[in-house]
Amino acid sequence: MCADHAHRYGKPATSYPRRVPQPPIETLLNLGPLALLGGRWKGDGFNVIWRPDNTGDPNFQVRRFLQLNMTAETLDFDIIPTPIPNRGLANQKDITIYGLNYLQKVRDNDTDIPNFPNAGEDLHIEPGLFLNVPRSGDVANANNATVEDPCVPASIVRLATIPHGVSVLMRGAVPGPAILGAPTIPPIYPIAEIAKVYTDFTGYSAAQGTAFATNYESFPAAQPGLGIQPANVPAQALGTTTQTFHLVPENTLANDIPYPNANMAQSNGPFPATWQAFVDDPNVILRNAIAGQDILGFIPISLATPSPAAISQIPFLGVADPALEPSATDILAGRSNAFVHSASSTFWIEWVKSDERHHLPRYDYHDEALRIIDPFPGVPKFLQLQYTQTVILNFNQVLWPHVSVATLRLQF
Repeated sequence: MCADHAHRYGKPATSYPRRVPQPPIETLLNLGPLALLGGRWKGDGFNVIWRPDNTGDPNFQVRRFLQLNMTAETLDFDIIPTPIPNRGLANQKDITIYGLNYLQKVRDNDTDIPNFPNAGEDLHIEPGLFLNVPRSGDVANANNATVEDPCVPASIVRLATIPHGVSVLMRGAVPGPAILGAPTIPPIYPIAEIAKVYTDFTGYSAAQGTAFATNYESFPAAQPGLGIQPANVPAQALGTTTQTFHLVPENTLANDIPYPNANMAQSNGPFPATWQAFVDDPNVILRNAIAGQDILGFIPISLATPSPAAISQIPFLGVADPALEPSATDILAGRSNAFVHSASSTFWIEWVKSDERHHLPRYDYHDEALRIIDPFPGVPKFLQLQYTQTVILNFNQVLWPHVSVATLRLQF
């Protein structure tokens, strides 16, 4: 039987409860760590993306454009108060899912930069779902009594829909109880999803894939813009033995030619010099946000697309090669317009000690499941949500990272 943390968050239903609103405490216990997300979150962050820059060039010149934005964000989570039944077939027991629907809105927050072309723009809107999915499997195969169907561990699942025409399924393990202290937020680089493309590429031997991935991961640390350094797709990299990255001069903001200072603008700048650190490693913004805070503990939720099959997008964005990536011989795939290759994100739910001076009642929980939801009862604190997200886009046979980070607080 597969082990997971589901038992810590209440008892999973073995048969369906009625599909009607349940008592709030019952719903919270079945949501597990997701129960902490309910409500409105508000805060700010940073967004960095290379994107195609269509100039209408009759010679089909390919141009990219570096877009950087400080952001303001709201993230609304509504708890689904009823159980969500999923029917099992044959001897597979039914499972009951609990979750929240969410709406994320992100806009540019660079209104203090003179002549910034994207100042105050709406950048992103995303409706979706977060689900707590119990484990399944552990049953004899209905067609072969000598075989047992594999166990599927409990998971946290995020279903996201983006108006560009993309739907993404991301999933990850159910986290354990709160970890004491502040999280250690790692640097963006090396980007695991890009390295994985090389190790998984069917055109390489295992040794070749590992060699290319190692070369990418060992890209010199002195190179500015390291955290969002793009890389050639494997098919493009086959012709070289040393360079799997794709040099972009505007990684160094001093080399950038921003709009409207030149006809061949490379970005939506000009940017403050301090932003170079954000380009080198966007996660530094998250580390800066919690510097000096007294974080009592946190729960990390890490999610990623399990395969290209977890991503669906409109034909305009590109038709991916079913094997892995578009190739020059695939006419439709070769004309891809920045389709999504993969996505990953980590959320840190944090309990931050507040400086309230008035007396708070002291209380404790006798039920372990309640202590999971609030492991620091009676301590003055507030909830904080931080996330980092990396989406890998593929256009012009290059893997281009799109990174978003934010620090949000639960609102009244």
